[in-house]
Amino acid sequence: MKGDFLAALYPEEISCASCGRDVFESEPFCPSCAKKLTRNDGKFCERCGMPTVGEERYCIRCAENVNYFERAYSVYLYDEGTKPLLRRFKEKGERWLGRVFAGLLSDYMREYRIEADVLTFVPMTSEKRRRRGYNQ
Repeated sequence: MKGDFLAALYPEEISCASCGRDVFESEPFCPSCAKKLTRNDGKFCERCGMPTVGEERYCIRCAENVNYFERAYSVYLYDEGTKPLLRRFKEKGERWLGRVFAGLLSDYMREYRIEADVLTFVPMTSEKRRRRGYNQ
């Protein structure tokens, strides 16, 4: 009950998803935290979405290996800025961050005109699934 009351007074949508400071725009992060996130806006692999250098269409890993997926996208690079957010979502049960991530991916797909028939998760082991309580 106390949690419901506090959620009504302080909804997540008006707080920075990273630090909790008030955010008065429709952005999920305050300017300070947004600077810590490395957006995947540069040249990226046409298969996995990781950054590439030069004019290469694929990163080294995708060029040399067979992948079992057609295409993957990433709004932000997986680095010191995003790791804590993903850890809170996956390991600490802060599932409300899923709405933040979905909104970011939706905006990214619109911006880059990405079309998809299906969006799906990355499979995980049974042990990790039991620990987290859901499949990522």
